[in-house]
Amino acid sequence: MFKFLFPFFAENTIRQSSVIRGDVKFKGSVKINGLLEGSLAVNPTDSVFVAQKGVLRSDNLNLDTLVVKGAVYAKHIKVRHLIVRKGGEVHGRIEAHSLTIDPSARYDGHVTLAAPSLQVAEGASASVAKERLETMLRT
Repeated sequence: MFKFLFPFFAENTIRQSSVIRGDVKFKGSVKINGLLEGSLAVNPTDSVFVAQKGVLRSDNLNLDTLVVKGAVYAKHIKVRHLIVRKGGEVHGRIEAHSLTIDPSARYDGHVTLAAPSLQVAEGASASVAKERLETMLRT
C-alpha cells in the first residue's frame, strides 16, 4: 500500500498555528498544517503532505513523495511522486518521475518529467544497464 495515499496517518505533524523556520529533519512521514520555512529532510521512503492550510517554503526540496493541498514555494523541487490536489498550489521548478495535478490545482514554474535514474554497480557492463532499463520499462 502506498504511504502517500494515506497522508492523515503521518508520524510527524506541524500543527495549524505553528511556524517553524530553519533546517528540519524528520524520521517518518510529515503532515504540514502550519508554516515551514527552510530546508526539509526526511528519510528516502517517507512522504510529505502539505494540508489545505499548510505552507512549505524552501530553496530546494529533494523528496520521494510530495502531496499538496496547501501551498509549496521552492526554487527547485525534485521528487519521485508529486501529487497536487484540489486547491493546492506549487510554485517553482519541478523535476518529477510522476506528476498528478487535479484540474482545480495550480502550478507556476517549469516542469521536467524524468525517468528514474539507473544505479549501475561499479564494473557492470552496458548490457546489464540496458537489461535493467528494459525491465523497468516493461513494468
